[in-house]
Amino acid sequence: MLLAVPVRDVDDRCPGVLRPFAAADGAIVRLRVAGGRVSSHDLVTVCDLAERFGQPFVQLTSRGNLQLRGLDEPLPGAFVDAVAALGMLPSATHERVRNIVAGPDASLDSLVGQLDSAILDAPSLASLSGRWIFALAAGDETLPAVPADVAFALGADDDGSRAGEMRVDQMRAGEVRVGGRSFACAAHQAAATLVAVAEDFVATTQHDDGRFWNVTDLPDDHPFFARLDKRVRAADMPRAEARPATGTAAATSKSRLEVHLPLGLLDAPAARALDEVTQDVVVTPERSIVVRTLRDGADLPSATRHLRGAGFVTEPGSARARFSACVGAPYCRRTDVSTLDLTRAAARIFDDGNRCDTALDDSRIGSVIAASTPEHASADDRRATVSAAPRVHVVGCERACGRPTGEHHLVVAPHNLTDILDPNGRS
Repeated sequence: MLLAVPVRDVDDRCPGVLRPFAAADGAIVRLRVAGGRVSSHDLVTVCDLAERFGQPFVQLTSRGNLQLRGLDEPLPGAFVDAVAALGMLPSATHERVRNIVAGPDASLDSLVGQLDSAILDAPSLASLSGRWIFALAAGDETLPAVPADVAFALGADDDGSRAGEMRVDQMRAGEVRVGGRSFACAAHQAAATLVAVAEDFVATTQHDDGRFWNVTDLPDDHPFFARLDKRVRAADMPRAEARPATGTAAATSKSRLEVHLPLGLLDAPAARALDEVTQDVVVTPERSIVVRTLRDGADLPSATRHLRGAGFVTEPGSARARFSACVGAPYCRRTDVSTLDLTRAAARIFDDGNRCDTALDDSRIGSVIAASTPEHASADDRRATVSAAPRVHVVGCERACGRPTGEHHLVVAPHNLTDILDPNGRS
């Protein structure tokens, strides 16, 4: 049976630096950060650029990238030059297709760099949609929760250690996953193989009038799958078993700190606070930041307190880490709903339990909270309830910008807080 084929009546609008998107508050640009790997110092610089040239915040996107908005049109040359100086504009032709999502494990760092270089070296990939996604995961990690077009899962050695702890050319096999198929692949060939799959997609869709942006768009009988099946049959390496890491690597993983930003918005003061405790961070598709190592003299408890004081969310069960929203009014011309303000207030109510801020002026909120969080529930019980609930994403219109790819509850154009907080509210 053939799958339904999407009808694309507009161009791919994913913005870049050289192709911004025009919004009500000015131009939007998106900076691709390969695998989310970025230094804390560069995050400070990007936030300073946002403050200088546009809205004073940077949005963490659902693909682990950085988005700035409210910029002048055309973009100031000084802004473009500053982005290029950071190394975030390595190619004028390929800037929008460097969509690499990777787990935070350091064993993937080399592969991220190799894949990024291989993408830039493939001329035909310049025509990929800005929505095409490459994904990487280490042996003890699940693949990032994004709709990846092609992915590579790094295997483990016989002793259970991550292959990525060795040089790339010594790694054992991993597994390529694409289009519902999977096949074994040596890790040192992973970057070239993922790029070859993407080149197959470009070659087999070049006469389809831009209808297909992603592998999931293709009908079952599309020529791309014939090429893919040949790759599957040609793979004769044994599959690598993905086992949990042990020893030093596992201890390093446990020492990582993951922090969230309310609504995924990073400003310059928060970025500077982050830079004070670490240099080595990864931006994730969950709109969080993973602190992988700490600066000399810093320890995990003090770093956690410092970041919490700077506005980061350090409690995994906090609603502020699970509520997200599009920017809404007044930044977007498609809606008059102040999505950010409403969502901030809703998350605060969930985190505060039954305490209702009377200044919010919504008479139904008390009953909504009472129904969803019993009065006798402890703070820990409330956090557990919110943590177990799906993500709540609030949007101002049916376009649903920034919608998470995992399980979530979507609230469209809420009139008030009750529409967000009521489990049976607008959706």
